[in-house]
Amino acid sequence: MTVKKVILTITSVIATAAVAAGIFAGANGTKSEAVGETETKAVITVSQTSEADRIIGKPDYDALKETAEKCGDDVYYIFNEESGELFIFGTGAMDNCTHLNFAPWAELDVTSVRVADGVTTIGEGAFQYLSNLKSIYIPDSVTMIMYSAFCDCENLTSINIPESVTYIGGGAFAGCTSLKGITLPQSLTTINMETFSYCTNLETVVLPKKLISIEPYAFSSCTSLTSITLPENLRWIREFAFYDCSSLKEIYIPKNIMGIETMAFGGLESGIEKITVDKNNLYYSSDSFGVLFDKDKTAVYQYPVASKNTSYSIPDSVTIICEYAFAFNKNLSTISIPDSVGYISDFAFAGLSDVSEISIPDSVYYVGCLAFSHKLTPEKGIDIHVDNTRLYVLKNWNSSWSDDNTNVSYRFF
Repeated sequence: MTVKKVILTITSVIATAAVAAGIFAGANGTKSEAVGETETKAVITVSQTSEADRIIGKPDYDALKETAEKCGDDVYYIFNEESGELFIFGTGAMDNCTHLNFAPWAELDVTSVRVADGVTTIGEGAFQYLSNLKSIYIPDSVTMIMYSAFCDCENLTSINIPESVTYIGGGAFAGCTSLKGITLPQSLTTINMETFSYCTNLETVVLPKKLISIEPYAFSSCTSLTSITLPENLRWIREFAFYDCSSLKEIYIPKNIMGIETMAFGGLESGIEKITVDKNNLYYSSDSFGVLFDKDKTAVYQYPVASKNTSYSIPDSVTIICEYAFAFNKNLSTISIPDSVGYISDFAFAGLSDVSEISIPDSVYYVGCLAFSHKLTPEKGIDIHVDNTRLYVLKNWNSSWSDDNTNVSYRFF
């Protein structure tokens, strides 16, 4: 591919100052020479346009269009093969790209991207799978970053997201395994599904104060994330939002949270040891073991997967054990269920590594699907002792049982 360059004519006075500052370098790294006494022609490579803008004003984009390719109704791009730089300019939104309609630079060796002021939307899938992309500049004119825009850019180490951005689509940065930190714009109110999932080196995230919702899998498998501060304005944490965050040990739930969905902090590899709820929260509470409950402690939502405690007695105020409430804990060996409990939900005790026996009190009238499934160590199973015959909903259990006329013992695999 031919390397495309921008040729600008500037006055000799400004050119002299610019050359002295080392701004205008040719593609081979040498400084351009003056032509004539009154004007100089300077070759400006893509990476130098920002600094050139500062000194001499914006380039003549109409002239650039003559040698550029389109990537939107009025958005264009130029690629420099030698430097690996992609320059995008124009007005309005970039085109959306899909698996059937890849970006025109999808097979080029792009290492950096600079988007010029005037572009308003980073298109869907615009830079996904650019495995050598290391840096990108986004101007203040951009307000939207669409779905999967930077998905699987595995060498992208940092990115500036301007305060002008009000929307970031699902999966926008998923699989950016070299991304270590991100500061989100204050105008953002939602972090969409899988936005940062599998960013395995992501260590720090600064959330906006106006954030309302963290959607499903938003930070799932961010295995290097050690801490995160949830803003006071946050209302919703959706299912699996922080699933398998193995380095995230503690989480503080602020007072305005009104919805925490299933397995928000769970997973086989979850590192959560303690969940603490603000005492002024109207919907949730926690105990000294870091267990998440509803406000009145009638429903237990989540026992910390990585808690180091080996035994736990469920409070006698609890009537419902929710889905995945004790699932995948690696250290619990003894669980006591009080006779206040009537309902045990699906997968409530699934995959417990060290629990070998659980007694179900006669107050329990319902046990959900695979509530005691033991996928991690199927050769062990769990002996479940049922105190009476009113336990009538037992679905999808693979079990063998014996009846000694005093109780029923079920074994689950």
